[in-house]
Parts: sequence; C-alpha cells; structure tokens
Amino acid sequence: MVRTDSPDTPDATPEEIWEDFFKFSQMLNLEIDYALKEQCGFDLPQYSILTALANAPEKKLQLGELARQTVFSPSRLNYRLGEMEKKGWLNRLCQGADKRTRNACLSTKGLNAYEAAAQVQMKVVRELFAGRVSQSDLNAMRRVLSSMRTHLEKPEP
Repeated sequence: MVRTDSPDTPDATPEEIWEDFFKFSQMLNLEIDYALKEQCGFDLPQYSILTALANAPEKKLQLGELARQTVFSPSRLNYRLGEMEKKGWLNRLCQGADKRTRNACLSTKGLNAYEAAAQVQMKVVRELFAGRVSQSDLNAMRRVLSSMRTHLEKPEP
C-alpha cells in the first residue's frame, strides 16, 4: 500500500492507521529489545514475564494467568520460564494440594533484574515515544488503546 496522505489527514483509512501503528510498535519493540540485550543481557519477552510477576500480588502468578498477561502460548511460556529458572530469576511451584496447578514465583534475583531493566525500558520509551507527542495526544492514545484492549480481552460468549 502506498501512502498518499500525511499523518494529519482526517480521513485516513483504518488500514493506513493500522499500518502506522503496527510499524511503529514493531520498531519501538525492536529498540527496547536491543537496549535490554545490550544493557541487561536479556530480551523483551523475558522482560515481559518479569514485569508481570513483579506487578503481581506476592510476586507470583498461576501459569495460565501469566500466559494470558504476557500473550504467550503455553509452550512458549514454558520454554521462557525454563530459561529464567536456570538464571535463578523465578521458581515454578505447585499450588496447594492440586499438583496440576503451578505458579511462577519471582525470586529476589529476578526482581533485581526487573528493576534494572525497567529503567532501561522506560528510558527508551521516553526518548522514542512519550517525548515525541503532546500530553493530550498521549491521553487520546491511552483512551483508544485501553478501549481496544478491553474489547480484545473480553472472552467471547
């Protein structure tokens, strides 16, 4: 698709807006991933898992909920958790008497890794995203993206 409009054109098509959104989000994620690898020694998917656990009550989540929050398939999550468990960042534990239900629990070492990486991630976001748009545009983006996310997160009837 060849763009013939400027970003300020009020009647841009949904496809054009989606293309801009998709390319920008991919580019920003690549920049964050690169910075995390360079400065922290791990990647954006691992940071996503650390973030979910660091923000969870008691720093632990049931594996199904962790997969939902990180938007990972169970097999991809299992692979990533194995890598992170070897680094001492988390443990996978059975929950109560039901040995089928497992939790991922963030360790102190994992929390320290998260806190260092959060600084790197926020620096990139501020430089390449938040520092480039007005507060009113940020507020509008939040309303739109929050609404869309809520719609996508609702289970189908």
